[in-house]
Amino acid sequence: MEYLEGIMEIKDKIDRWVIYRDTAQWDKFCSLWHPDGVMATTEKEVPYRVFVETVKKRIKEGLDVIHNISSTAVDINGPHAVAMTKFSFRQRGYIDGVACEVECYERHYDLWEKWQGEWKLFYRGTIVDRDNLYILNPDDTLII
Repeated sequence: MEYLEGIMEIKDKIDRWVIYRDTAQWDKFCSLWHPDGVMATTEKEVPYRVFVETVKKRIKEGLDVIHNISSTAVDINGPHAVAMTKFSFRQRGYIDGVACEVECYERHYDLWEKWQGEWKLFYRGTIVDRDNLYILNPDDTLII
């Protein structure tokens, strides 16, 4: 029973990660992480607190990202767990003055640790499966 409860807790926290991140509920977002937690994005790997500060800054600069998650698989071994979650996100911005939207299909590869009685996210890695770039105005041209 404890094994299934652990899976349910981790899956719930994976869902909450998306909601808290996309709605900028940073205190709740930070409560999901182990104190030594690390976030690895497609750009870099940093302590989760640095990730939060970077996202806050980028939101002020106009960052517009929406995440969606689908399936999650969790394997627990004592006080440690591995989870893999399929997800996608859409991000709008400008490239050389051209309004674009990027659509990415990725997987989060998570390492969880039972810390002070609850599951905490220790490491989140990002694996890119596919991405697409769309030009929002059909009259614009982008040379890459």
